[in-house]
Amino acid sequence: MGGVIGSGKSTLAAELGRELAVPVVSSDRTRKLSAGLPLTAPAKGSLYGKNERERTYGEVIHRADQVIESGRGVVLDATFSTHRWRQLAADAARVARATFVFVETRCRPDLLHGRLAERREKPSVSDATEALLEPFLREYEPVTSLDPQPCFVVETDESLEVATQDALRQLAAMGILAAGAQRAS
Repeated sequence: MGGVIGSGKSTLAAELGRELAVPVVSSDRTRKLSAGLPLTAPAKGSLYGKNERERTYGEVIHRADQVIESGRGVVLDATFSTHRWRQLAADAARVARATFVFVETRCRPDLLHGRLAERREKPSVSDATEALLEPFLREYEPVTSLDPQPCFVVETDESLEVATQDALRQLAAMGILAAGAQRAS
């Protein structure tokens, strides 16, 4: 699960984790836990430097490998803002003989701004705020046909329920079924 900050990827990742009955490995949680910080404590900017981002993505993929080795699926929750990080996740899945699907969340710019502004009002695991949006967008590498496949987009402009149903429908078309659908078949 990837996409621009504020696009709803963590919210959708958590919901898909429940629906698929698999754990979610979050870059935000991994970053904070690795630094010994409480989950909603603001992280210092140094935790977002190039070396620390590399370390965080490496740890996210390592944790996902551990989950896959236990025989379960996993949802990764991070921006995956570069082609290289998306490729690293796909390569790890291939080595583990796991199915890889990249889901990119998208929404209207006004919603991005609104969601990020709301984070100032209440504690959040994410440190991404509205002030970071423009610099993030300048560095974000859009998903292209050169990225690992399969991948699809989920629009998060509507309710979480609508986005979840869209994601589950597209995943089912690829043979990845919600836990309830697996038991029924």
